[in-house]
Amino acid sequence: MSISVARILSLIEQDGFVLVHKNANGQSSFRRPDSQPKLSQWIIVDCAGRQHEAVVGSIATSVTKRISIKGLMEMRLLDEIAEVEERGWTIVDSTEKAKEWEVQLARVAPLRAAEMAAEIGPEILDRTESARIAVGKYLGCLIDTADAGTQLQFLREQAEQSIVADAERLANWPGVLQVAGAEDQYLLATLCVLHFQRHVENPLCSFIGSDPLENDQLMWRIQLLADTFLADSETCQRTAT
Repeated sequence: MSISVARILSLIEQDGFVLVHKNANGQSSFRRPDSQPKLSQWIIVDCAGRQHEAVVGSIATSVTKRISIKGLMEMRLLDEIAEVEERGWTIVDSTEKAKEWEVQLARVAPLRAAEMAAEIGPEILDRTESARIAVGKYLGCLIDTADAGTQLQFLREQAEQSIVADAERLANWPGVLQVAGAEDQYLLATLCVLHFQRHVENPLCSFIGSDPLENDQLMWRIQLLADTFLADSETCQRTAT
């Protein structure tokens, strides 16, 4: 692939962006905190084609730090740096052209990401407020000093087996897992919701047996909890090194 994640990062890290993830499918994501608490600004690069020669730049605003999912994140194409505006892509067939596109991205994307967050950030915060408040309460039910693995073991032992089984069902539901390799964090998130919901939610609310693809409030709670666990795990890993 001609596009270089390292080169892009070197151009935008001065603007406060850090690399969140990159994968073999040609996608890389960069994030920085917004001035509005709880919001993040994103720059996302997607490369398609046999040689990953078709490159697309996007910006996003979210209430997450590691997870990108509809409802908690809104995205826009950076069509102003695209050769084919209606599709948002540029064909990058040489290192020279890749570097030119990366410079354009670094020049435009940080400004547009900030503008987007200022424009739609309040609406995202308002839309997700009840879910974020609930997640804060769920986190308050957990052991403060325990890592995700310890928390998961503790909840498995404390929760009823029917709750554990339904939590596993939710964690394995197609579309729930958004980060490869984060199975434990997602199981902890679903188990946390089902085990503690009686202490957090309206007495008439129950997520037992629910379809997370049909219930935004359930899905958002799972994703926000998993996002918190992932961010905490990465912080611990950096501290350890």
